[in-house]
Amino acid sequence: ATEGIELLPASLEPQIWVNKRLVEFTDGKPFFYKYRTYLPLSDICEKLGAEISYDPVKQMYIVVYKGKTIEYSTSSDMLIDKNGTLNIHVRQLAKDFNLFLTWVEEYKAVILHDGK
Repeated sequence: ATEGIELLPASLEPQIWVNKRLVEFTDGKPFFYKYRTYLPLSDICEKLGAEISYDPVKQMYIVVYKGKTIEYSTSSDMLIDKNGTLNIHVRQLAKDFNLFLTWVEEYKAVILHDGK
């Protein structure tokens, strides 16, 4: 899973790779919380080519990825609001988006790929 990727030295923040590319986040930063890794939802959706919108009536975020619609309730325990940015647990994202996930402890790295 790490073939073709030059992982960076470990730091306090996780490094996130999607399809062999290091993700630069603009709407918040990935972080660890209770031994879990969280990613800014809007940023990671954008990097994956997914569309995201918010339904204020249902209080749901609606994500469309490769023809699949996924809804996230603002009260979900897989989502955390940190400084006004909604973040998703990386394993939930991988499951919902049907992505392969690899964790490399030595580098504090999350590698996501779609199998291509």
